[in-house]
Amino acid sequence: MIIVGVDAGGSKTRAVAWKDGEAVGQALGGAGAVRPGRALASAGVIAEQARRVLANAGVLRAETLVVGAAGVGREVERRELGQALRGESVAERVVYGALDEIEAK
Repeated sequence: MIIVGVDAGGSKTRAVAWKDGEAVGQALGGAGAVRPGRALASAGVIAEQARRVLANAGVLRAETLVVGAAGVGREVERRELGQALRGESVAERVVYGALDEIEAK
């Protein structure tokens, strides 16, 4: 099983992949925080880092992508990010939200 965790912030986005409970790679990229009307751009940054760590694990898609993102405290941005992340097809299941309130979708 492959799980990818992503912390998307205002200055950087960090992704880590775990395969069967063992870390198999990490990636660091640019800002992935969600700004009003820019959820698609944030999802692109998040997906790029997720794909980098998935490549390290030798797979194209994870079972679960867990994303904590700055800027999704409002329902509009949270919903837009979720839709955009699902459209990226990085994982079978996407769990996302503000770091202090991850929401399964």
